[in-house]
Amino acid sequence: MQSDLAEILITSDAIERRVAELGRELARRYADGEPVLVIAIMHGCVLFLADLVRELPIPLDLEFVYCKSYAGAERGVLEFGHRASLVEAIRGRRVLLVDDIFDTGRTVNHLVEIVLEKGIPRRDVRIAVHDYKIRQYLGKELPVRPDYYCRKHIVATPEEDFWIHYSSHELVGLTAEEREAHYYTHDAGLRDALEFLYRE
Repeated sequence: MQSDLAEILITSDAIERRVAELGRELARRYADGEPVLVIAIMHGCVLFLADLVRELPIPLDLEFVYCKSYAGAERGVLEFGHRASLVEAIRGRRVLLVDDIFDTGRTVNHLVEIVLEKGIPRRDVRIAVHDYKIRQYLGKELPVRPDYYCRKHIVATPEEDFWIHYSSHELVGLTAEEREAHYYTHDAGLRDALEFLYRE
């Protein structure tokens, strides 16, 4: 597999080490043995979630929510879906929200609002993400931000702020031929968004 890659941006070993560190941080946070309710925001976080829960030596319960926030190339209206039993599952629990990336922050902030409306104190809600993007050029951030993350990305200018997040959960890279055949011929706009990853 690696021989087919143009460039390895982050190795699986590096990801494994950082997720293990994050697991230890969370284990210290929830060291009292009281089960924590992990709410995963599907479907983007599934690989990160699987890696993370294997590194959590603590009792936990899993729930899943689905959020459709991005329609096509535009950032659409947030639309959440979850099991009817989620409302009861949340009551009286400490909650850990898990997502793959904190980009605009709208998804996580909206979900935290929903959890708080169910009577959970803010101190009992924590957020863990793989990638945490900070847009410095905006000069402001939403009130809820990740408590735990694997990687932080500082975006200083709008020119550095690409909407597309190229998956960081495995060995990442495509040959020039693959990028041309599978991406740019279908959407030329992707060239500007992806090519910066391959510049030396």
